[in-house]
Amino acid sequence: MGRGLVNRVSRAAVVSPVPWLLCILALLVLVVPLIVFGANNALLATVAATLQALVAVIVVLCARDIVPAFWARLSPAAVLFALMLLAGVLFILGIGGPTSPFGRASALVELVKLAGCGGVFLTFAILATERGRLRSIIALMAIFGGGYALVSLWLFQEDPSHVFGVAKGLRVERFTGTLMNANVAGCVFGVFALLTFGWLQALVVQRRWSLGAFAGLILVLCLAALTRTQSRTAFALTFILVLVLLGSWLLRNTPSQRFGRFAIAGLVVISLGIVAVAAGGPLLSRFGLLQADWNTRMMSFSIYSAVAADAPAWGFGMGTFSRIHAMLLLPGNATLLWDLNAAHSAPVQFLLEAGPVMSVLFGGALAYLVTFVISSRARPTGLQFAAAVASIVLIVGCSLVDIALNVPAVAALAAALGGLVFGACAAPYALQSQSARSQA
Repeated sequence: MGRGLVNRVSRAAVVSPVPWLLCILALLVLVVPLIVFGANNALLATVAATLQALVAVIVVLCARDIVPAFWARLSPAAVLFALMLLAGVLFILGIGGPTSPFGRASALVELVKLAGCGGVFLTFAILATERGRLRSIIALMAIFGGGYALVSLWLFQEDPSHVFGVAKGLRVERFTGTLMNANVAGCVFGVFALLTFGWLQALVVQRRWSLGAFAGLILVLCLAALTRTQSRTAFALTFILVLVLLGSWLLRNTPSQRFGRFAIAGLVVISLGIVAVAAGGPLLSRFGLLQADWNTRMMSFSIYSAVAADAPAWGFGMGTFSRIHAMLLLPGNATLLWDLNAAHSAPVQFLLEAGPVMSVLFGGALAYLVTFVISSRARPTGLQFAAAVASIVLIVGCSLVDIALNVPAVAALAAALGGLVFGACAAPYALQSQSARSQA
């Protein structure tokens, strides 16, 4: 199919397949877990994943006119993902002779969480097939991010050692939002900052100055919250990605928008200055500990990677990291690693727990989705689409050296952003099929 045909199809008038009320419901089951401690225990995670999967079923039923054509593009990843879940079920049932010395109860919770993330991906992919829906969803996410940052900062000011009356435990001096972990909170606030920045860029292009000023305020709030977490990885990646988004926009050949583009560039510089002066001191001081922390992280990587390389085909069991970790503590490393509750690397921990079979299936599904987006001739070039991609890059980057994706609410947020990106790229194909049926 040529690009011209795709463009003509994407401009066709299409009736919204999913009511806005259902779209709001999908957003609620996505963001409420972020507020409730990231849904980071078995009960909260199971409830959140179940609700997310239920919403996905409802969205599929409401979008029955658009799903068949859309499903053709999604089916390779869907099949691999389903096979991965099936492999997990076989492990729980003891079929195939898994050699894990650990129990299988925790694996069921992890499978439910994965299924919930799959449902979130499908929900937001379908929502993004309607023209303009991606931009609206990102705007709503940005507004939520601003409110979440404001409330989180207020809660920290009122009681730095508790969140909703629950003790934060270690490192109580650091700002954690409502997620109980400063590095995870830094990643989340970085995501909202990037989404808000993309929305702000779009508003400047549209010359909607009043709403743009509101978005600018949200951006400052999210950046301030990010800086207060003192998360070095999230801080560095967010600001690099903001500069990439800003630079690519400034270099676009659109002279008529030159004033707006340079105005927003000035706003970003001013915002960074305000944030650096207001909250940058403690964060900058933590960079002095980077070498020592890096050595500890490399030690943990080497230990967990060596064990993961010897994991049985079915892994040691999903959700069993704490028990594996306890067995690996020795007098030579216990003083450095005793308080770790995750491998601080999502790929390493997934290989360790799920084994090579599920890792290959999951990796294959992700590789297909990335390849589809990169090779899609219908890939959007809008500012908010770029911000969504940048947000995914941020979460992935944080998960390589920290625990971002170990928190169910953050994993669901990543799935939602991935669904938006994939759905926006697959939208013209679904629209073409729908247009053809309407002409038959």
